[in-house]
Amino acid sequence: IYRLQDNINKYIPDEISLYNKKIELLSQDVERTEPEPTEEQFTITLNNKTFNTYKEAGAEIMERADKYMELNKKYPLGKYRGFSISLINSGATDNLLDAQNNSVKQVIISGDAEEKFDLSLIPSLNIKKINEKINHLAIELEEYKNNLADKKRQLEQCKIELEKPFEEKLIDLLNRQREIDSVLNKDNFNESVIAIDENETEASNRNMEYELEEI
Repeated sequence: IYRLQDNINKYIPDEISLYNKKIELLSQDVERTEPEPTEEQFTITLNNKTFNTYKEAGAEIMERADKYMELNKKYPLGKYRGFSISLINSGATDNLLDAQNNSVKQVIISGDAEEKFDLSLIPSLNIKKINEKINHLAIELEEYKNNLADKKRQLEQCKIELEKPFEEKLIDLLNRQREIDSVLNKDNFNESVIAIDENETEASNRNMEYELEEI
């Protein structure tokens, strides 16, 4: 009962509030999203310089990342498809195989919400990843909406469970206990059958050995 009350009064409402906030931010970002240009029509302004190819734009991002960057400080690069693009030094890598202990540089895509990814060593791939992150916003929004609907259903189900009379709850618990006992008894029965078969096999082998000795 206490767990149901906690779910109804705190945990599920807190999750619903977080989902609503995320949905609000993502909805605004989906609205601001400009169409993805083809590679032939591509243009982006980074550090006040305009680039028309993925490779050149990605190289500009990498060149800035190679310079000194304070830890956890955003370094603005420019705008693209309605979003601000920046870099951040997130700190030491978690990769144990990295003997040089290189820091992790990340590209941040900022609207009302933020998306980020680790900087790639392949220049053009960084621009492709920016497009992928922006294009995924609409899908992410639908996922949050579905999760919100699930949480609301969970909340209603918890309320129904809490309102059940004590006798009905007890019957449900006893039925669940019987189901568990049935499964456990079935497992024990199977183990007993296996043990009996093994004992019978051992006895049969002993009898055969005895008969051979008599011969």
